[in-house]
Amino acid sequence: MLTQFNECSHSPGEIEMKSVITVFNQIVKSHSKKTALVDNKISLTYSELDKLSNKIANLLKAKGIKHQELVGISLPKSSEAIATIIAILKLGAVYVPISTENSQKRFQYVIDNGEIKFFIIDSSRSLVSLKDCTFINLEQALRENQNLSETFESQSDVNPSNPAYVIYTSGTTGEPKGVIATHRGILNLVCDVNYVKVTSQDVFLQLSPLEFDGSTFDIWGALLNGATLILMPPGWPELEVIAKKIRENEVSILFVTTQLFNALVDFKLSDLLKVAQVYFGGESASTPHIKKFMEKVREGNKLYNIYGPTECTTFSTYHQIREDDLFSQKTVPIGKPIGNNVKTIVLSGKLEKVKPNEIGELFIGGFGVSPGYLNDKLTSEKKFIKLSNLY
Repeated sequence: MLTQFNECSHSPGEIEMKSVITVFNQIVKSHSKKTALVDNKISLTYSELDKLSNKIANLLKAKGIKHQELVGISLPKSSEAIATIIAILKLGAVYVPISTENSQKRFQYVIDNGEIKFFIIDSSRSLVSLKDCTFINLEQALRENQNLSETFESQSDVNPSNPAYVIYTSGTTGEPKGVIATHRGILNLVCDVNYVKVTSQDVFLQLSPLEFDGSTFDIWGALLNGATLILMPPGWPELEVIAKKIRENEVSILFVTTQLFNALVDFKLSDLLKVAQVYFGGESASTPHIKKFMEKVREGNKLYNIYGPTECTTFSTYHQIREDDLFSQKTVPIGKPIGNNVKTIVLSGKLEKVKPNEIGELFIGGFGVSPGYLNDKLTSEKKFIKLSNLY
């Protein structure tokens, strides 16, 4: 069991003062001609991505989408999908990603739970039978509105603590819960942190679909640091396709689930070793697979075990794996906080500090912590608590 707390003893710094779009706009100005993303054979510079997102923002504004409104988005991985989430944030609204493969029942649940009035979809899915929502076919709408302006004045009053997106849990242990993530949480994940070093020369591979929080690291890790984002084709990622994307695009930063990391080690190790920074997480690390990777590790390769629930904006802790780890301990640690604005502490059932080597429960606090579950005050009060004077 994991509980979060909303306390942080560090000074907020620049993260507290900015929104995601403020940082993105700065990146566009300083990296306008650099490649922002590659979608199959389509390549967009930061300037081109900005203009496409501006056109979509103008379209959505004309449809009536307003500041802080929740907007559903169900699009396959594509340049249009990335531009759409940027457009939603430029409006000061909140994106709610859902897989195109979900049932109509799931869509209706999200619409009802989030009180969503607008849903952006592609031409492959018809959802018009669902009630209380307007569906915007993005491809058709852009085709019918070809004269949309490529300029847009982003909403200026977006507070860093405002929601940026809502991701719904699978619902395997009950009704799905909408986890709210803030602008501050996203910036806390990918800007001014100590676990990942990103430059404008780096290349990310987006494996995670939009509805999984791993996509937050992929997308914003690239676009808020002037790096390049390579989009995987929609659908289940095949090992050969992943390996080919790594080779052809010289991917330098990669996040994969632990299971996928193990498979790549077993079948595509030579390609995985081409990636300078590899991050894996989501379940217990496999020591045999890590040993196999480390036995072939090259100079400059870095491997990280990361941990963090969706409720804490993707990652909370990290551990850089070194060769001596494999001989000094039986399991791989989840490590330490990803930055100064994240705190972790182990407490007893009475919310008291445990002594070294005693068993307790992990509490996570700081800027990445969600404000709570959407329209679920009771569950939020159980999982998100206030703690003080514990450090």
